[in-house]
Amino acid sequence: MKKIEKHGILGWFATAVVVIAYDYWAMSSRHQTMSTAFKNGLFRKTTSVPTFVGWAVLTWHLFHPPSLRKTDLFSIILDRKNN
Repeated sequence: MKKIEKHGILGWFATAVVVIAYDYWAMSSRHQTMSTAFKNGLFRKTTSVPTFVGWAVLTWHLFHPPSLRKTDLFSIILDRKNN
Protein backbone atom coordinates (compact mmCIF):
# COMPACT_ATOMS: atom_id res chain seq x y z
CA MET A 1 0.00 0.00 0.00
CA LYS A 2 1.02 3.57 -0.57
CA LYS A 3 2.39 5.43 2.45
CA ILE A 4 0.33 8.51 3.31
CA GLU A 5 2.69 11.46 3.54
CA LYS A 6 0.24 14.25 4.38
CA HIS A 7 -2.24 12.68 6.76
CA GLY A 8 -1.99 15.59 9.21
CA ILE A 9 -4.75 17.37 7.30
CA LEU A 10 -7.19 14.84 8.73
CA GLY A 11 -6.27 15.90 12.25
CA TRP A 12 -6.64 19.60 11.43
CA PHE A 13 -10.01 18.95 9.79
CA ALA A 14 -11.23 16.97 12.80
CA THR A 15 -9.95 19.66 15.19
CA ALA A 16 -11.71 22.42 13.23
CA VAL A 17 -14.99 20.49 13.19
CA VAL A 18 -14.85 19.84 16.94
CA VAL A 19 -13.94 23.45 17.81
CA ILE A 20 -16.62 24.95 15.57
CA ALA A 21 -19.31 22.52 16.76
CA TYR A 22 -18.44 22.93 20.45
CA ASP A 23 -18.18 26.72 20.33
CA TYR A 24 -21.47 26.95 18.41
CA TRP A 25 -23.16 24.80 21.05
CA ALA A 26 -21.53 26.76 23.90
CA MET A 27 -22.55 30.15 22.53
CA SER A 28 -26.10 29.09 21.70
CA SER A 29 -26.63 27.49 25.13
CA ARG A 30 -24.75 30.15 27.08
CA HIS A 31 -21.97 27.80 28.23
CA GLN A 32 -18.26 28.49 28.38
CA THR A 33 -16.45 28.43 25.02
CA MET A 34 -13.08 26.76 24.53
CA SER A 35 -11.39 30.17 24.18
CA THR A 36 -12.85 31.37 27.46
CA ALA A 37 -11.83 28.16 29.21
CA PHE A 38 -8.26 28.56 27.93
CA LYS A 39 -8.10 32.21 29.02
CA ASN A 40 -9.47 31.36 32.46
CA GLY A 41 -7.04 28.47 32.82
CA LEU A 42 -4.09 30.65 31.87
CA PHE A 43 -4.92 33.51 34.27
CA ARG A 44 -5.99 31.60 37.39
CA LYS A 45 -3.37 30.91 40.02
CA THR A 46 -4.19 27.21 40.42
CA THR A 47 -4.39 26.33 36.72
CA SER A 48 -1.92 28.68 35.04
CA VAL A 49 1.10 26.34 35.15
CA PRO A 50 -0.69 23.23 33.80
CA THR A 51 -2.36 25.31 31.08
CA PHE A 52 0.94 26.91 30.06
CA VAL A 53 2.74 23.55 30.05
CA GLY A 54 -0.03 22.04 27.90
CA TRP A 55 0.20 24.99 25.52
CA ALA A 56 4.01 24.66 25.34
CA VAL A 57 3.82 20.91 24.67
CA LEU A 58 1.23 21.46 21.93
CA THR A 59 3.37 24.17 20.33
CA TRP A 60 6.44 21.90 20.45
CA HIS A 61 4.41 19.08 18.91
CA LEU A 62 3.27 21.31 16.06
CA PHE A 63 6.73 22.68 15.28
CA HIS A 64 9.05 19.77 16.16
CA PRO A 65 11.70 19.00 13.56
CA PRO A 66 11.22 16.20 10.99
CA SER A 67 14.00 14.24 12.69
CA LEU A 68 11.55 13.68 15.58
CA ARG A 69 8.73 12.42 13.37
CA LYS A 70 9.08 8.96 14.88
CA THR A 71 7.78 10.41 18.17
CA ASP A 72 4.52 11.67 16.63
CA LEU A 73 1.79 9.24 17.68
CA PHE A 74 -0.45 9.82 14.65
CA SER A 75 2.45 9.39 12.21
CA ILE A 76 3.44 6.14 13.89
CA ILE A 77 -0.09 4.71 13.85
CA LEU A 78 -1.01 5.74 10.31
CA ASP A 79 2.34 4.81 8.77
CA ARG A 80 2.20 1.31 10.31
CA LYS A 81 -1.38 0.85 9.14
CA ASN A 82 -0.44 1.72 5.55
CA ASN A 83 2.64 -0.48 5.27
